[in-house]
Amino acid sequence: MMEQQRDLEKGGLKMMENILIDYFSVQTQEQNAIWSDKQAYIGLGTALIAAAELKVDATPMEGFDPKLFDEVLGLSKKGLHASVILSLGYRNEVNDFLASAPKARLPINEFSVRIN
Repeated sequence: MMEQQRDLEKGGLKMMENILIDYFSVQTQEQNAIWSDKQAYIGLGTALIAAAELKVDATPMEGFDPKLFDEVLGLSKKGLHASVILSLGYRNEVNDFLASAPKARLPINEFSVRIN
């Protein structure tokens, strides 16, 4: 697909394909799952930034039952698994008293260290 979309010569990305196959084929299924979980977090970060730019409320969530999500969504049948959940939406300014409450945040120097 990339060759076609970038108008490259057919087979022009064969070396890249071979490198990826060589790398992933020697990994265990668990190692590949860990790699894909990390990739999901890269996408999660991008989605959170995009949501903020669009003024859409977003909350990433862990602590869910990924096996249940896999089952309900049929992910295992597709060779996929749940890693993280991202909820998107708009807060209800009328029924959510916390929506207009001042935010309570730790000062940055209480939860981080500046490295020069």
